[in-house]
Amino acid sequence: MRALQHAIALTVAAILCGCAEMPPRPTIDGQIDAVSWHDIGEIRAAAQSSLHQSGSAEPIYSVEIRGSDLVYVWYGKRRVHYDDREEALVVRRVHGHWRATGEGVVSAPNIPVG
Repeated sequence: MRALQHAIALTVAAILCGCAEMPPRPTIDGQIDAVSWHDIGEIRAAAQSSLHQSGSAEPIYSVEIRGSDLVYVWYGKRRVHYDDREEALVVRRVHGHWRATGEGVVSAPNIPVG
């Protein structure tokens, strides 16, 4: 009887895990040929580590390669409406390794004041 309960519990857990949504893979944009796929993995790991250290659980949705040593990693929610803002981490290659610099980029519309 106990084995049957465990089997049912494992089946239910497997079904529930199958229903969970996985976040989509981030898009890779910009000067893609300027870095390797290994670099992109290191860039994503550096950005994820920085987000984790700052207490943010926001997902990464885009990696924008600006050059061979500079990348913007866009995270949070993608802009849907005109007045939404988007945020990115700046990740640079330093002595052969990718590091989040602590700098950020914010993309927001120009809103006239006055």
